[in-house]
Amino acid sequence: MTEQKNDAVTFDALGLPENLLSAVTAIGFSAATDIQAQTLSLIHI
Repeated sequence: MTEQKNDAVTFDALGLPENLLSAVTAIGFSAATDIQAQTLSLIHI
């Protein structure tokens, strides 16, 4: 069994540009995976 984290980072909290945030949420995503959160926090979009 894998442990599920409750401290997921939302895409909104990552400071994505509005057009990218809208696209991500439109297809149903709300929280980033650990690797997405780590990577997106390193690049300044």
